[in-house]
Amino acid sequence: MVKIKEIMTRNVITVKPDTSVEVIIKILTVRKLTGIPVVDDDNTLLGIVSEKDLLGLLFKHEKLENMKAADYMTRDVESFDIEDSLEHVCTFLLDQAFRRVTVVSEGKLMGIISRTDIIAYIYREYVKKKS
Repeated sequence: MVKIKEIMTRNVITVKPDTSVEVIIKILTVRKLTGIPVVDDDNTLLGIVSEKDLLGLLFKHEKLENMKAADYMTRDVESFDIEDSLEHVCTFLLDQAFRRVTVVSEGKLMGIISRTDIIAYIYREYVKKKS
């Protein structure tokens, strides 16, 4: 059984709770990310700022000055343990509208696994079997 730790993205770009919304928008747009985890100094996952969160802020014409990640991040983050199976995460992503989920170990952020990561892994395995 394949574990998500085998295919997740490990070196994840993160922000702190006091990171400004303007900095987060720059990171997401330049890096073409759909979300960015918010962690404390110990790398404990506190939340995530998604493109949906930002679109909501911008659409409502909220004033961005002085807004921080902690003010608008999604706190109830769907996370999976680093030892969870690929099948478990894949089933969740198929049933839910999430593009990615965080991967944790004892509350500490270890990585992210996305639909794209899973597609790439399954396709690589398919190509190997074809060869």
